[in-house]
Amino acid sequence: MRNEVKLANPNYDSSKIEEFKNVWVFCEQRQGQMMSTSYELISEGRKLADELGVKLCGLLVGDNVGDLAESIGGYGADEVIVCDHPLLKNYTTDAYAKGIRSYDVEKAYRYAVNSSKRFGNDPLGYTPSELCISHTLEYAYTDWCISRLATQLGKREDAALYAAKGQAYRNIFDREKGWFRPRRADGGWEPWPGNARTTEWYGCIESNPYQQGWFVPHDVEGMVSLMGGREAVLRDLTEFFDKTPSDMLWNDYYNHANEPVHLVPFLFNRLGQPWQTQKWTRHICEKAYADKVEGIVGNEDAGQMSAWYVLAAAGLHPACPGDTRMEITSPVFDRIELRLDPAYAPGGTFTVVAHGNSPSNVYIQRAVLNGREHTASHIDFADIAAGGTLELYMGDTPNTRWGI
Repeated sequence: MRNEVKLANPNYDSSKIEEFKNVWVFCEQRQGQMMSTSYELISEGRKLADELGVKLCGLLVGDNVGDLAESIGGYGADEVIVCDHPLLKNYTTDAYAKGIRSYDVEKAYRYAVNSSKRFGNDPLGYTPSELCISHTLEYAYTDWCISRLATQLGKREDAALYAAKGQAYRNIFDREKGWFRPRRADGGWEPWPGNARTTEWYGCIESNPYQQGWFVPHDVEGMVSLMGGREAVLRDLTEFFDKTPSDMLWNDYYNHANEPVHLVPFLFNRLGQPWQTQKWTRHICEKAYADKVEGIVGNEDAGQMSAWYVLAAAGLHPACPGDTRMEITSPVFDRIELRLDPAYAPGGTFTVVAHGNSPSNVYIQRAVLNGREHTASHIDFADIAAGGTLELYMGDTPNTRWGI
């Protein structure tokens, strides 16, 4: 009988290979409401589980979310494992890094570690599954987040352990093919189709390896090295955007309708071409959003589409949550005032002013932070929390000397 609800076991032993079976779907909810994409994934997972002759298991995480388990079972899950605790209501490593600590941090840390043990890349150093690329890259990032929190809590051995786990993305990079590739439990590679990088669902959730493969936000330098170095990556990134349709609808390249690519425009900042970040974020804000019925090119997905726009349009974006680096890009608005929560940030307000801003003046010529010249294409979140003003002077041609 389907729809068997279980409570998560915090003593799960990730070293037992027999535990790695069945088809698993992480069921996303926000404020007690199940996201529609979770139901879609359950339905697709049902087909895969039947094909493989295994169970379909749903994982539901949050606070007071047990009632939602019934709905997951109704879409075909054999079992629903519920991780239910008040600490799981709002916790993220990013929140702690930015000074939001009004919860039991030690308990939150233990839950994060337990999650990694249960769903991480152990024991092989990658996750052999139909969705190997998505799982391995995202679990590697999760482990890096744990290492950051461990560092902040003074847990040096844990910090080193999880920082090493954060390098697991390297274990599914096929140097012969020059890209990330699904890997089997026996260590062998899955067959590589002729158009592998743009084959949707090839090792990825609702995306393709070309899109998912950029998701190494915590180690951009390491990723770039694997991919052949800065110049090779810049050529590939440029092609990635140049092949994107102008209407920004669902496609095989920069597919803004699907969130794995949302950090990609900001990679140009990291690669020394911030004017490309400015160009493409303004283009995305213009083409992927509108004040009409089809206001966004994809579904809202728990607010991510709107959150991306609000931040990019304000000229500041956290491309790697868990890190306090905030990328600077071209604001849509002439003036943006952020009112800071005094419980976490003492500065009152942080204001971004774009002088000479217009639809054609999308390139930053110079920047001034609190009255001083600012030559980097990023600021730290502490600069925002302290309050102040970031002034950007805009023009219609790239300034290739600023922000590099």
